[in-house]
This record gives sequence, structure tokens and C-alpha cells, in this order.
Amino acid sequence: MPNTLLIFGGSGFIGQKICQKAIEQGYHVYSISTHGKPSINEKWVHHANMTWIASDVVKHDTWQNDIPNSIHYCINLIGILKQTTKQTYVNSIIKPNDIISNWATTKQIPYLFLSAKFGPLGYIKAKKEAESLIISQDNQNTIVYSGLVTDKNHLLKQTQGVLLKLGAKTPVLSHWCKQVYPIDVNHLACAILNVVKSPSKTSKYVDLTQ
Repeated sequence: MPNTLLIFGGSGFIGQKICQKAIEQGYHVYSISTHGKPSINEKWVHHANMTWIASDVVKHDTWQNDIPNSIHYCINLIGILKQTTKQTYVNSIIKPNDIISNWATTKQIPYLFLSAKFGPLGYIKAKKEAESLIISQDNQNTIVYSGLVTDKNHLLKQTQGVLLKLGAKTPVLSHWCKQVYPIDVNHLACAILNVVKSPSKTSKYVDLTQ
């Protein structure tokens, strides 16, 4: 099955947009998340080439039985910005990456990890730990940095994005704001799919905040 994508966290805000764009571009997409299919009722969600799988990758590996052997590319979007007693950075960033990146390396499937340059201390520490493992692996891995992801349909995110753009032009705030420089979710999805089309043979970084 050519051009088959496996997306972990595909039912989330960013994941849904990547799934939608991928379907439009002719990919067959398998999305794995604890929620499975999102509740939105849009045509692409029910497309024949869109497969939703409900699975917690940290708790079990049954998802491996639900996907084809011919995965073209693996994308990991799993993560949380703020941890709670139930959802920690360890079980929501570090452990999923350990499991998924090791699986992708064993299968020699190109792997993309969505990271960040700025955020809560524990969040960035977890992202960096995940990155360290990725860089050490013998696989076609890519680490993508994005800032605040905005959406024209979400007023709060759009407002935050405008404020960050203004801050990036202010000397006192410039350094911080540039690390989280906003990117529209549509642009982020397209940028990630562009990486998928041309995976590197060695680990690399793609910084979308520049």
C-alpha cells in the first residue's frame, strides 16, 4: 500500500489537520490515539482511506496488529503542554516517543517528532529527552519545531498569535517571542507533509519558527 501514513495523535487539533491534508493529497492514513475517531462530522473523517484506531500506546501494543506492514512514514504528535497527576510528561511525551521511535527504527520507517523550543520547564525537558533518543537512532528521523499553532476559526489562538508577532518586533520580548512564533495549523500541516515527501537519510531538524 503506497504512501501510507501512520499518525500518532491524529485525532487532536494538529493531527486532524494533517490527516485531512494527507487524505486530500491521496495518502492512506492510519491514526492512533486514545480517543480514536474525533467527534467532528466532516466528509474527510469518513473517507475510505482514513482509518481511526483507539489505542493507548503506553499501556499496550495491540495497535501493531491493526496497521499494514507497508507504512510509508510515521508521525508522532502525542504530547501535552501542562501535566496533571494522570497525564504526566513522562507518560505523555517520553514513553510514547520511546515506544514509537524504537518501533519505527526496528521497521526502518522514517519518523517525525513534533517538538518545541519554548514552554514549561518540565515540558521542554521531556521534549529534549525524546530528541536525544531520536538523534541516537539509526533511522531517517526528523525533529520539527513549531511555535504557537493558530487557527483562524479560534479567536483566542489568533489573538495570541497577533500578540506574539508584535512581541517579536519588540527588542525586550523579541528573543522569547521568536521561539514560539505563531504558525497557522494549515501551514504546519503542509510543512510536515512536505517533510514526509522527502525524508532525510540522517536525523535532521526543521525549524518552522524561523
